Amino acid sequence: MVKGPTWTDEGIEETVAVNHLSHLALLDALRDRGNAPSVVVFIGSATHDPERWTGTPSPDESAITQLAFGSARKGSRQQGMTRYTTTKLMAVATAAALAREQPDSWIVAFDPGLMLDTRLGRQHPLVLRALYRSFLRGVRLLPFASTSQASGVRLAELLLGSATVPSGSCLDHRLRPQRPSTRALDRDYQNTLLADSRQIITEALREVPC
Repeated sequence: MVKGPTWTDEGIEETVAVNHLSHLALLDALRDRGNAPSVVVFIGSATHDPERWTGTPSPDESAITQLAFGSARKGSRQQGMTRYTTTKLMAVATAAALAREQPDSWIVAFDPGLMLDTRLGRQHPLVLRALYRSFLRGVRLLPFASTSQASGVRLAELLLGSATVPSGSCLDHRLRPQRPSTRALDRDYQNTLLADSRQIITEALREVPC
């Protein structure tokens, strides 16, 4: 969402709500009802790691309460991309935290790679969208790029339990283990993110009519 932030009815920034909070809310609800999944795959991204060049801005390491309820109602395309990379940091950190918290489940983070065929640039300026449709498609030949079909196959393999990596791992679009960023591996960050996210979810659910 690079045209500026949008907000849910509860006043939560929508990138944070969709890319992070909704996933945790679903998993916790399933576990509370005795239906905890045995396999969980979070969709991460190499963009979560500022030490890896991806052409995107570094994640914002502010507290999630600030990110979810920020007062700014306008923003640049750069800020929109920062919100995206930040939620990917959250995905990788949450996968690691839940893997440690819930040893009876197998939980990993999966980076599907750069997939231009998903129309990921649909909110970008017209000139950039035209580039996506033309010569920038050659990017798919680079090691960090993929297609939705190829990455979808790999995702299905993960969900069917064919991978043998430990729970808490981070995998790329070829199912090769990748080392997460230093921030994503920080257990204090993981634990605080998990606790604060659950608090936001609990308060949001109080606003939902019975």
